Amino acid sequence: TRDYWQPQILKGGDQRYYLYYCAHYPATGFSRIGVAVGDRVEGPYSDVYGRPLFDWGYSVIAPHLFRDDDGAMYLYYSRGVGQNMVNGVKTSQLYVVRMKSMTELADGVEPVLLTTPWQEWETASRSPLWNEGPGILKRGDRYYLFYSANCFAGRNYAIGYATSDSPMGPFAKAEENPVLSA
Repeated sequence: TRDYWQPQILKGGDQRYYLYYCAHYPATGFSRIGVAVGDRVEGPYSDVYGRPLFDWGYSVIAPHLFRDDDGAMYLYYSRGVGQNMVNGVKTSQLYVVRMKSMTELADGVEPVLLTTPWQEWETASRSPLWNEGPGILKRGDRYYLFYSANCFAGRNYAIGYATSDSPMGPFAKAEENPVLSA
């Protein structure tokens, strides 16, 4: 209903446009991911469900849908710091889920944890810790997961990447991270 964050628009095989977004969900008081559809890229868009795409009981932000060469689809997202404690520190982590369609999770899907902040550049803000804003690129047979770390409003906010042979991971963080900072 408010606090919209990091939208993504993709054109589906049906020639319609799908808008993935996160926003405050009044039933929980925290962010969830929604999906809306429109006939034109500039809208208007109508929410598909009138509720979150999924709800595993924790805050989620920064949706990014990736369609692989074989047509398989994956939704990457960040678990929000508001409801996630790792070793006593509020922490945002990156996850992926497999999709059945542009608007449905695959049957029996469970989220897969991809990254947790641990490299020195990712922990500069001390607390909370962030891995957020996922984006996937594929080059050849390699998957490149780009993401940001540290507080978006702070001087340590930066972008790094990790690589994998599979869109579901595991991903290895690059030693030369961050690749963009300050």
